[in-house]
Amino acid sequence: MATADDDYNPFSEDDLQKILHEEKESSREEGWKFLRKNDLCEVWCKNEEDKPVHLIKGFLSFPGIPPDKIVELLYDLERRKEWDTAFPIIDLVETHKHYRVVYWLAKMPIGVTDRDIVQHIGMRRDEAANMTYFLYKNATHEKYPAGDTGTIRGETILSGVIVRPDPSDPGSTKMSLLLQNDMKGWIPHMIVNAFASRAPETWRDSLEKYYHEQYAGKK
Repeated sequence: MATADDDYNPFSEDDLQKILHEEKESSREEGWKFLRKNDLCEVWCKNEEDKPVHLIKGFLSFPGIPPDKIVELLYDLERRKEWDTAFPIIDLVETHKHYRVVYWLAKMPIGVTDRDIVQHIGMRRDEAANMTYFLYKNATHEKYPAGDTGTIRGETILSGVIVRPDPSDPGSTKMSLLLQNDMKGWIPHMIVNAFASRAPETWRDSLEKYYHEQYAGKK
């Protein structure tokens, strides 16, 4: 694994502000459409005219799981491989001062070509706001040329995760998840959007199950 201590950062302040803005706004005037809600997950979508796929937003609750544990399970890619079964291959390609480069292979349904994505991933802790955020943006890397493994290369437009303590219980977590990935290929965008809109519930349920059944019991 290559390492570097440079000052390059693929994420701008505008990237962060967009994620924070889109997290905050949930109005029809801002283009957001409410999809569904239960006690632990609320999902919205936004159709941006200049983007090929919807921006998906989920507000997730993790009762009894502290924010630092959620952050660990998101950041530690070896742990991520254990709970995020949608990606049979997760490879940490490079680590830099402000970001990491990660390769993901996404398993698709039978009859559909698998997709892969190379991402820049940045993480920062905001002590004043008592939150940790992750930013995801498309990347390229010579180790994983597009189409080299028989997959179709997807594109991450801009995605983000914000992790905070639950205001009513500091030992629990509130997460905001924003996803915008174009899986490319022949799959109609209507199907891509419908599939992506299920991601917040899948994330929440898989992460919670892993924490209680495997992670917490080993501590």
